[in-house]
Amino acid sequence: MEIPTESVHPKISIVVLSFDGYRDVWPFFFEAFYKYWPDCEYPIYLVNNETEVNYKNVHLIQTGKEINWCNRARKAIEQIDSDYVLLLLEDYLIGEKVKNSDLNQAMNFIVNNNVNYLRITNIPRKRAIKENSDQIYPIYKNEEYGVNLQASVWKKDFLLAKLKEVDGSAWEFEINFLKEAVDGNKEPLDDCFVSTANIIDIHNGILKGKWFPKTIRYFRKRGINIDYQYRGKLSIKEVISHNVRFYLRENIPNSLRKTIKKLLLKMGVKFVSQY
Repeated sequence: MEIPTESVHPKISIVVLSFDGYRDVWPFFFEAFYKYWPDCEYPIYLVNNETEVNYKNVHLIQTGKEINWCNRARKAIEQIDSDYVLLLLEDYLIGEKVKNSDLNQAMNFIVNNNVNYLRITNIPRKRAIKENSDQIYPIYKNEEYGVNLQASVWKKDFLLAKLKEVDGSAWEFEINFLKEAVDGNKEPLDDCFVSTANIIDIHNGILKGKWFPKTIRYFRKRGINIDYQYRGKLSIKEVISHNVRFYLRENIPNSLRKTIKKLLLKMGVKFVSQY
């Protein structure tokens, strides 16, 4: 689908979902945010537990003593007076200039087509129908991680409804969609779409509580020095393991991966999820 260019002015807020255990990450997240999106036009909310912080143009939503991710997210988003939320996680740092015009065009598409979800970072990669074609495509029911927690715009009511289905972590929230993908077919999923334009370029900062060395190097070259001493960084072995899994997920067809996974399960290999 082509992105329409007519102007609309929907109510949207940016929500950075976090908790106090990641307070050491916030300075680097916002340093990158201000560097690459200095003219952000939308209200920004940081969700945490009880820590008092003060960042420029950022509203604080405190949810109190720690509860699970889904309940914390729901409790915070219910307080926001917006029809849509752009959901960001604190350990995914913006690494390229964000253009308000690109996001505004995406919002035009969302409002004009009553969209529930639009992923605006192309992870996992959605292969464009035409080479170098920056368009919006539907997400299908059988797509693994088609709906995920990468940078995305959600209709607030749709997001709250999905959060109420899960009483657990961010990972369990994504798994809930993955269950649908396993049992689904190639039909469009609940007015959910992905933009291949990569409107917001994000870099995965942390895995299993440790910084990615590649991300540290990327931002260091751009004048943002991430202090990784508090939580450490991934070992070479951990990085290789992650990269292999990511490559297989991106390059091997779903049906073949499912077959391989079933064989490995019979051989006693353990996975983080059965899906």
